[in-house]
Amino acid sequence: MDDEEHLRRFEDQSLPKELWNHRAHLKVAYLYLRRLPYPEALERLRTGIKSYNAAHCIQDTPTGGYHETMTQVWLQLVHTALRQFGPADTADAFFDTQTQLSDQRTPLLFYSRDRLMSPEAKRSLIEPDLAPLPRAPAPANTPASSSSAASPPRPKVVSTAIRLLWLSLALMIPHLWVAWPQIRSDAHLEFGFLILFVAVILNIWLITMIDEGYHWVRVTFLTLLVIGLPAGLSGMIECFGHSLISGMLNLAQTALHVTGVALLFTAAARPWFRRAGLHECH
Repeated sequence: MDDEEHLRRFEDQSLPKELWNHRAHLKVAYLYLRRLPYPEALERLRTGIKSYNAAHCIQDTPTGGYHETMTQVWLQLVHTALRQFGPADTADAFFDTQTQLSDQRTPLLFYSRDRLMSPEAKRSLIEPDLAPLPRAPAPANTPASSSSAASPPRPKVVSTAIRLLWLSLALMIPHLWVAWPQIRSDAHLEFGFLILFVAVILNIWLITMIDEGYHWVRVTFLTLLVIGLPAGLSGMIECFGHSLISGMLNLAQTALHVTGVALLFTAAARPWFRRAGLHECH
């Protein structure tokens, strides 16, 4: 059975159940990754497995049926091997050379058995507790646009942190508008606006750099937060002294910023910030 027929029979559920084994799963993952950007490949694989299981009466039980974390782990492992070593003429030829993917125990290098077999892992993707999943760069002859299109999806916690940091920055506009009467009377108005301008540009740049997965970005955020917190708290008290609305906006800004930075240091965000370091090693 060639690749096209294997994929067609998987998608129309005509592939015999006895042939739907570990190798068959991996071949479908490989073929989707060869044709689609990573997020679309994941969605097609997820939907396809669930449809195939339903068509063949494979029941979804605590120990059987579709497993979200297992699906994403294997897709990531195939993706890494494909990016690092390049494709082969056929899916079978690729997996004949990537023998490490034939061992169904491979996910246990990254997850403890209890964590991987937990109901939570079956329902949704959870982060590994033993070691981060490997991520490899695109081969040197792969165009940059293709590499970025196939990048693994950003963890939800990192996306949430980015949204909170942008929202904190956006709240600066109404805060400045409310506090303008007090700001206008400041003898060092021009210097204050220069500092504000530099801080805004720096924050915008750092927020956009989170997507690159560099560890130094979150360390810089944390360092600036710690350094600026005493002055920030003093300024917040002063804002409340001038206006309740100004104080509340300042408090909201600070809370959003602190929460966003804290999320960047959670366990779920940690693998994202290991990406760049792993890429640089190759």
